[in-house]
Amino acid sequence: MKITPDWKDSEGKGLKDIGWALEYEGSIESDEAIEIEIGQKWLKLSGSLASKLSITADWGIEAGSGIKAGWGIEAGSGIKAGLSITCTKTLKFRFNLFAGTASWKKPTSKEQMVQCGELQGGEIKFGTLQILKTNKEGK
Repeated sequence: MKITPDWKDSEGKGLKDIGWALEYEGSIESDEAIEIEIGQKWLKLSGSLASKLSITADWGIEAGSGIKAGWGIEAGSGIKAGLSITCTKTLKFRFNLFAGTASWKKPTSKEQMVQCGELQGGEIKFGTLQILKTNKEGK
């Protein structure tokens, strides 16, 4: 799934330009890889962002709840999630990551978790990192 500035969901609802970001009211989930190609703006969702494969963004990702990808997550600048961030392989970003920043509730320690197979790039400013153990032989 490719998300561009003119992307629309199955109901015809699209992205709203709010200056620094393109905003979507709701969650985006896909069985496919999600490629966010919206230039030097963040993708801001009120809900969650999830892919069974991977998520890549030119710039940044902000989700009101969690961000989850089966394989990896990569953002050109930063990542912010109201709840946890999870991927089984590489989590890569340039600057800062914030997980568990929910303002509507007091997040549990599990909801502040950043889980990945490998961390590359920036710095976790809020959240607890857990490197997942992976079996390199695929067993």
